[in-house]
Amino acid sequence: ARAEERAEAEAVAEEADAWLDDEVLRRLPALREMLPLLPPPPESGWPADMPEPPSSAEWLSRFGYPPLRRAQRVSYLMAALLPELASVSALPAKLDRRALLQTASVRERLQAGVVWLSHQRFKLAAMVAVREL
Repeated sequence: ARAEERAEAEAVAEEADAWLDDEVLRRLPALREMLPLLPPPPESGWPADMPEPPSSAEWLSRFGYPPLRRAQRVSYLMAALLPELASVSALPAKLDRRALLQTASVRERLQAGVVWLSHQRFKLAAMVAVREL
């Protein structure tokens, strides 16, 4: 039971990292499908540019929607949306949607998404730096 609690806490922490990723935040207005799954704000609060969550997000929180189930839904939605984000960027999409969806762990699926977004952000920053030379 203790290991399950730890795994759940880790998955929920990865979910918060996914929400706080710059690329996700920048595209959130276009990703309305994700907003109802917005978790309660982290201790440091949401960034100023975070869109206002719809009333359904409050409803899920108020009626005790399980945090792990919410994180699981976000992880699958993220797996579905990341390749679409890649297709509209200038970067090649090297994200295997099938492999991501078949990942058994919610935490690993969220972590893979956050890592992929982080790599894309570094590549974009490098492209900008090269253009400025």
